[in-house]
Amino acid sequence: MHEDRQRVFRVEFIATEDRVTLRFIDAGEVFPAERPALARGDERFDVDPLAESGRGLRLILRAVDYFNVETRAGENVTTLIKALPDAVLRHSTDDRVR
Repeated sequence: MHEDRQRVFRVEFIATEDRVTLRFIDAGEVFPAERPALARGDERFDVDPLAESGRGLRLILRAVDYFNVETRAGENVTTLIKALPDAVLRHSTDDRVR
């Protein structure tokens, strides 16, 4: 979403009693499918502690209960879900994502 300041994107914010869902929809460059898997599983993903960028995805994954990026109808759809305190996320996916 940050590669072109002229691009338009949409943000959806859905709050229920047990979770908050944040969804970003844009027509920018496709997000590399392997990046979430690398950030989730490879402790060396952020090797250089002095790097000026590259920590965002790892921080997102630590802060949310669910993260997904997919391409639908030529648009990138990024979904983040966070269970609210004292609520347990009942599903690993948000039924409204599909």
